[in-house]
This record gives sequence, structure tokens and C-alpha cells, in this order.
Amino acid sequence: MVETYTIAQHSGEEIITHLKKQKGKIERIKQVSEIMKYIDVHCSEKLSLAQLGEIVHTNPSYLSHVFRETTGFSLWDYIIARRIE
Repeated sequence: MVETYTIAQHSGEEIITHLKKQKGKIERIKQVSEIMKYIDVHCSEKLSLAQLGEIVHTNPSYLSHVFRETTGFSLWDYIIARRIE
């Protein structure tokens, strides 16, 4: 009942904006997940930020930012950790 009341307090535009943000988060999580899987399989190979960006069809700098924002550590820290294992 509380959720219904909260939703009713917001305009349709506010709800749409919120849903778009959530969709964006889901897309970023999918990108990071795909990159992590790729790295897990190819960690012994030479990897570049440009190459990883191409895999998920995004700007390499943006990918690096999203990876850190999503996981809490850098792409290179993840790659090094996977290589050590």
C-alpha cells in the first residue's frame, strides 16, 4: 500500500525518467558481465582497452569508467587478478 501511494505522488514523466535510469544500469551491468566473462577466458592473452570496448560496442574510456563504477575496481586490476589465479 505504501508503494502505491509513493508511485501516485510522482508524475508519469518522473516515473519514466526513473525507469530509463534503471534500464541504463541494467545495460551497464550486462556490459561489465560480458567483459568479465571475456577476460576470464582470454586473460592469458594480450588485452587492450580498445579491444574490450569493441566487444561490448562502447567507448573504451566509458567502459573503463563503468567497470570501476559497477565493480569497485579497475579493469586492469581485474585482469591482473585473473592472471594471478
